[in-house]
Amino acid sequence: MTPAPMALPSETMARSTEIIVTRRQMIDGRLALESQRSQASLDPGKNQLEERITTFAVRYT
Repeated sequence: MTPAPMALPSETMARSTEIIVTRRQMIDGRLALESQRSQASLDPGKNQLEERITTFAVRYT
């Protein structure tokens, strides 16, 4: 028995899915940066991570 062919998603659905996946990836990226910042022991490293988190928040919210 062969599987039935799947219908292609509409363009709107495809774009919505892409937006959702991208947003999840951005959230994961920000969480990774915040985790790295909490583990950093040197101030220059913490400052650099803080700058990246702030830039990330301003750019994508």
